[in-house]
Amino acid sequence: MGIESTEKKSDHQVNIVRLCEPRVHTNADTLELFDIGGYQVVTKKGQFKEGDLAVYVQPDSVVPQTEAFRFIWGPYAEQERGIISGEPFTPAVGERRRRITVRRFRKEVSEGLLMPVTDFPEITQRYYDSGHPVEGEDVSDLIGVMHYEGDQDVEPTDGINHNPKRKYPRTLKGWVYFVLYHLGFKGVRRNMNVELSFDVPKFDVENFKNHHTAIKDGEDIIVTEKLHGSQARYIFKEGIMYAGSRNLWKDQDSPCVWRKALQHNPWIEQWCRMNEGCPLYGEVVPTQKGYSYGCKPGEVKFFVFDVRGIDGNYIPKKDLIHGNWGTPPRVAIFVPVLYEGPYNAEEIVKLVDGVSAVDGKTQREGIVITATDPTRWERGIGRVQLKWKSSAFLEKDGNR
Repeated sequence: MGIESTEKKSDHQVNIVRLCEPRVHTNADTLELFDIGGYQVVTKKGQFKEGDLAVYVQPDSVVPQTEAFRFIWGPYAEQERGIISGEPFTPAVGERRRRITVRRFRKEVSEGLLMPVTDFPEITQRYYDSGHPVEGEDVSDLIGVMHYEGDQDVEPTDGINHNPKRKYPRTLKGWVYFVLYHLGFKGVRRNMNVELSFDVPKFDVENFKNHHTAIKDGEDIIVTEKLHGSQARYIFKEGIMYAGSRNLWKDQDSPCVWRKALQHNPWIEQWCRMNEGCPLYGEVVPTQKGYSYGCKPGEVKFFVFDVRGIDGNYIPKKDLIHGNWGTPPRVAIFVPVLYEGPYNAEEIVKLVDGVSAVDGKTQREGIVITATDPTRWERGIGRVQLKWKSSAFLEKDGNR
């Protein structure tokens, strides 16, 4: 797992960056290229120079409907304005149309948006009036930029609770149900007023392009495919089989895809019962339009990508992919393994694009690179495990 803190993830940030020397655009005399960490951005030639401070908005950000970003949302507002003629108002523009995506300009990919600091009075005032050094600072909250979440939870859901805490029944009737349940009368579960009494952390992985120097040349790594579905987590505890998305636990009678996955893949509950208290993390598919991964109509599959041991430590990825984890049954379907061996950037980049190894047809979303050594931790990342999304995927997803 990546970071487990409350800090904003690096790919949810908008940072002030100091620009390096631009590179020549290979197919346009009026454009040039800037490297921002592991990202590449196309700009008009001469708009920036080496040493300038600029605002970098990453892909999958949603910009606010403010003057600085009018060039993005303005055309859509004008279209809406024409629907109601004569009305002096500025129509609201949806998030999808204010989303920053990956695009190509004359065959060169541009990942995100680079803007002058002077476009934002709130930033220049803080910098020039206060003398506060803002280089490297996250200004997403200051200028109102949010992360684009997309269609993650696509099925109707009922959360058992959020941020679970231990809580016992508060009434005499509640205690009666509580005792009956633990005596074996499972039917009283609906009447119990008991919340989860254990912690199952949310699963987050940082973006490789924000930490592209974290993995060293020659370091032993494992590369797995990043699937475009919905994150899921499962755990069996105190006689109850829990199923949840990244954020919420789902009601036992919910028709959601996470509960359907349990029905279609009985090995999940079998394994969880045999390994009580060990959370099973993975991806449920299909949940996103155009990403069926070969599933038949109505079929739901679950692919494991991590397991947290009873001691709170994550099972080494090498043990996972080679089946040396937990108590049988080991009929789990693991996310496709694309590579094992020493890290070489020129070779690993070739794995990012292409088709999924699941069915050989679906477009690959990207990869996840994990250091084989389970003790490898980096500040701001946690366990060294980083996602690298395909530019082709981001272009397609941004144009939906």
